[in-house]
Amino acid sequence: MSWIPCDADLGSHPKLWRMSHSLEISRPSAVGHILLLWHWCAKHAKDGDITECCADQIAFAMMWEGDSQVLLKTLIECRLLDRENGRLTVHNWEKHAGARLRCLGADAARKRAARQRAVNEEFAR
Repeated sequence: MSWIPCDADLGSHPKLWRMSHSLEISRPSAVGHILLLWHWCAKHAKDGDITECCADQIAFAMMWEGDSQVLLKTLIECRLLDRENGRLTVHNWEKHAGARLRCLGADAARKRAARQRAVNEEFAR
């Protein structure tokens, strides 16, 4: 089961308030949509770079049922997403998930190496 850390203050963060106010949704809904985006990125865009995603794909990842263009515009205006140098990234992705995902990657590599050693030992017998 994969997970990423979430600050306990997320629901009261000013960016989430601006998002909820702009999209006319509750703060708990805003938190849920952002967490869905982060979880989607943890699986499909591990570096937080979603440049290749269109607004509809981002809305799909967030289970957003409203206008995807309005959602994207709001996320950028609230600085939950950064658009710089032709790239679209999750703001502070490294802070949100970087260490956790590096740890998962190192653990997966360690397990692969252990499986390969076991196979090599079996063939050596």
